[in-house]
Amino acid sequence: MISGRLNQGERQRSVASRAKPEPAGAPAALRRGIPRWKTPCGAFFVSFESQFEADLKRRGVTCLRSVKWQVLGMTIIRTVDGGMSCLARTIALVALVVVGMVQSAITLAQSSAPPASGDQTRPAPLSTGPVSYLASPPELAFRYGFYEVQPPAQKPDASSLNIDVKQFHQTMWTERDGAPKSVVVSMAQTRDGFLWLGTESGLIRFDGANFDDRYTRELSSPVVYALFADPNGDLWIGLTFGGISRLHDGHIENFDIHELDQSAVFAIARGPDGRLYAGATHALLVFAGGRWIKAGVAEGYDGTPPWWMGQRKGALWVITEHAAFVMRAGSSHFEPAQREEALLLPFDLPFGERLPRGPDYPFTPTLTDAAGALWFEKLGRGLGRFRWIDTPSGRTPVEEFFPVYTDTSFGVNHFLADQEGNVWAATTLGIMKLSRTKFAPLSTGEYSYWPVLEPNHGGGVWIGGLNHGLVSADTGTTKIDSPTPSIYCLRDDGRGTLWMVGKDAVYGLSGGHTTTLPLPPGADHKGDRCQSLTGDATSGLWLSMAQVGLFEYKNGNWIINGGQRDLPMEPATRILKDEQGRLWFVYVRSRLALLENNVIKLFTANDGLSVGNPLALFVRGSTLWVSGDKAVVFFQEGRFHALHGVGGEDFAATSGILETKEGELWLNSQHGVYRIDAREIALVRADPQYQVRFERFDESDGITNGLAALIRPGPTLAQSQDGRIWVSTLAGVSWIDPKHILRNRLVPPVHVQALQAGEVDYAVDSRPVLPKLTRNLRIDYTVASMTRPDRVHFRYQLEGVDKGWQDAGTRRSAYYTNLEPGHYTFQVIAINEDGVSSTLPGRLSFSIAPAFYQTIAFKLVCAMLALVMAWLAVLAYVRMSNERLRARMQERHNERERIARDLHDTLLQGIHGLVLNIHVANQRLPEEEPVRTQLDDALDRAEVILDEGRNRVSGLRTRSRQGLDRGLAELGETLSTDHAVAFRLVRVGEARDLEPVVDDEVRLIVREALLNAFQHAHADEVEVEIDYGFRQFSVRIRDDGVGIDANVLEKGLRPGHWGLPSMRERAANIKANLTISARPQHGTEIEVKVPAAVAYADELTVRRSWLSRLLGAGR
Repeated sequence: MISGRLNQGERQRSVASRAKPEPAGAPAALRRGIPRWKTPCGAFFVSFESQFEADLKRRGVTCLRSVKWQVLGMTIIRTVDGGMSCLARTIALVALVVVGMVQSAITLAQSSAPPASGDQTRPAPLSTGPVSYLASPPELAFRYGFYEVQPPAQKPDASSLNIDVKQFHQTMWTERDGAPKSVVVSMAQTRDGFLWLGTESGLIRFDGANFDDRYTRELSSPVVYALFADPNGDLWIGLTFGGISRLHDGHIENFDIHELDQSAVFAIARGPDGRLYAGATHALLVFAGGRWIKAGVAEGYDGTPPWWMGQRKGALWVITEHAAFVMRAGSSHFEPAQREEALLLPFDLPFGERLPRGPDYPFTPTLTDAAGALWFEKLGRGLGRFRWIDTPSGRTPVEEFFPVYTDTSFGVNHFLADQEGNVWAATTLGIMKLSRTKFAPLSTGEYSYWPVLEPNHGGGVWIGGLNHGLVSADTGTTKIDSPTPSIYCLRDDGRGTLWMVGKDAVYGLSGGHTTTLPLPPGADHKGDRCQSLTGDATSGLWLSMAQVGLFEYKNGNWIINGGQRDLPMEPATRILKDEQGRLWFVYVRSRLALLENNVIKLFTANDGLSVGNPLALFVRGSTLWVSGDKAVVFFQEGRFHALHGVGGEDFAATSGILETKEGELWLNSQHGVYRIDAREIALVRADPQYQVRFERFDESDGITNGLAALIRPGPTLAQSQDGRIWVSTLAGVSWIDPKHILRNRLVPPVHVQALQAGEVDYAVDSRPVLPKLTRNLRIDYTVASMTRPDRVHFRYQLEGVDKGWQDAGTRRSAYYTNLEPGHYTFQVIAINEDGVSSTLPGRLSFSIAPAFYQTIAFKLVCAMLALVMAWLAVLAYVRMSNERLRARMQERHNERERIARDLHDTLLQGIHGLVLNIHVANQRLPEEEPVRTQLDDALDRAEVILDEGRNRVSGLRTRSRQGLDRGLAELGETLSTDHAVAFRLVRVGEARDLEPVVDDEVRLIVREALLNAFQHAHADEVEVEIDYGFRQFSVRIRDDGVGIDANVLEKGLRPGHWGLPSMRERAANIKANLTISARPQHGTEIEVKVPAAVAYADELTVRRSWLSRLLGAGR
């Protein structure tokens, strides 16, 4: 939006906090130019000036407007500034005040004087009569010539002109909400959607939720006077004390213009020639060649100080004290223009209209909004707005006021219309936003308390209430003469009669006639207890009265429950007669009754009707909805199902419910008004457990006075024949057209604005590298969405960390902890209040530097060390296992020797003595004695047994006298001779002494294998290979026979034979590995492997075995 701003005569405020920065030479310098805080009489000046302005206000004059007055004021100010004494300054100020009062009196008299005979008709006051128009440009110049006026934000939309000012919702930001402490004097909105505020203390960026002053410190001076949002995205800043700055790509560039003009820059605009122009107090400047220069003859300008500069209808206009200049579209030079015509430029009114005025029309900034309506401020009334409507007498301006602040401390410094259609006002009390609401509030002419809604079969709705009687509402409201001022229930029976319940009776209005019925028995003067009313006089009028009962009016009498014995004997909270003539009744504690064809059908919580206490119901055909204080349910396939919303929403406390013909569901509850799309309703009907998405509206959307009535009156929701949804609350009625809901279609531009690690902030316009060991990380993001920033939702994702998009809700920060070193990309998108999502996500790429122990090289070294340590640990474990095994084998060997000693010293010696005794006794028997022969045979067997025992004892105590290879060779040769099978023994390596246990077990394993090979393999050759390796000792037995059956190998034994299990057991005893492999018709191979540390008795051999393991050498 291109702004126009005036140089001189800016409006004075009654208190210093309301004054906006003025260009040097303007009347505000009267206050600013004198260093009062440095003089003894400073307090006097302050007091006197305040009294002076107060006196002007009492006279109806709030500003100093005359050019002569300004010139005189400047002269006195410069004289006072020149070093006068306190007394001289006081005299000068008194003289100035006297002249000001005289001038003000003349001005006030001129503005109130009757029109001259040759003038057009003078306008009457706006509040009391027709609106007239300004008669002459000079008067306009006096009244409005010295104030900033904003042009239209967009192309005017004629269809939007007829919007009542009550359809705007006000939001106010004050210092307590984070708004700037100093007064905002200018506003602009850049292409990225951010709102920029120029204040006396700096430049503020506003995203709709938060104020950010980070750019102030980069300005050459913090006192901002003018802002211009360039279409290319740049923001130009005019400074009060001279100087111009530009914000480009997040960086401030300052331009020094003190050699050209040391006064304030009050306006900046881009001309039709594409160049930038700046209006300063003493010169018009143009931006050329990357610097600012004075505009002069080369541009067609006479070089005089500009009063006002702005762009209108594609042309750039400049107004000076005595002339006006215009640079028209397509031109690159100024040309003289009619000053009287130019003075009308600040008011860019719609459709060629002229400005209406009255004798008390305010001095104020103005704005022509996107709808072509004119906004202004009126002291004591708030914000005013003119809109033009069509009437039988032609287009007529309508003056409306938005009652914001009505005391004299409220004042507007600047207006702005943003890209979303919101109107902003920078006021002395804060920043105000006016947003068009989705609901239109309805005025019934009086304060409406507990309104009652009923669709009008003729169009619109009927509205009753406690204090305004009956109102018919459609495109407007019409007061209807009603027999009672208080209406508690309404019913349009569709047959031309409108029934209503008053305090003392029931009334029916039909064709100008009124029918009066008494209240039911027990309800005298208790019409305010009406819960619900339905039916008609022909088929039966039904009435439910709280604490009284349910009645049907028939044949001139009220009949309790209509004579239906199966209905509960208590009042119904709601009753309804549907299109098919069926009657529906709902009762407290989740009960519903259907009366159809004189038959009652009851539904309870056992049927799924768990709503608590029913408050509303809706029936159309087969569609049935019931709402209560706990839930909302729908009827489907013979049962009720609860409606669930996303986020655990249960739609409790709903007293109004309806489904449109398009399938949308609308609910009115004490938590707001809900809209559920028809597609969501279809999904929940297909799956009753589905959680529907919904849209919720509240007071900020235009719903009048918030809360819906729960118990009565009801229902609180109705739909008129034109499709509009009407909502009643405790103190008002609003409506919305579901087919034309106001939507914010502007794509929300999302931005990543801050990265903080620990306590350090990092720039986000590059790829920041965070220090090593960064533990805590915060990323701030935002979106410039002005209409409903509180309803903007965000989703973000840190690639490589987050598994999919994270729903952040309305939170504008993301937090991460304990991130690993590396490169990261953060993305965020925004979804505005109407579901419009960002087309491009905001992105931030950054990296975290690794500590030395987080580098790849360090990790590789650690991995190698870990592998070495693991290998050493395995070796140590193996060695310990082997040592334990050797210790067990030594214990076993020791035990064998002990057993051998014991056997030799006890058993063998005893048996030997016994044998000798028997032998002696046997010698004493006669030789012919038959017993002697038997004893000789027994003694021979005993000798054999003793020899075997001695051999066994000898085997337990001593190692085999033969080497393993020799012993196995003798065994093999013996078997070869016995079975006529060739035998061969092969030795690899130098023979070593084996541990006795190992020697014995290996001998037995090989002996069993050789026996099997010679006896069962049917082989031609059997071979034994003995390998004395460094790592292990092994023996392999091979034959070329028929091989072992596969089933025997799988089971590990042959039924009835225990050779193979015995071999495995012996191998396990010495920690040996026994493998048996065989192929049918290709023979069998059996291999026994014993670790060297276990097998060999030689310690040197064991050590060499360990060395071979480390070096990877040997077998």
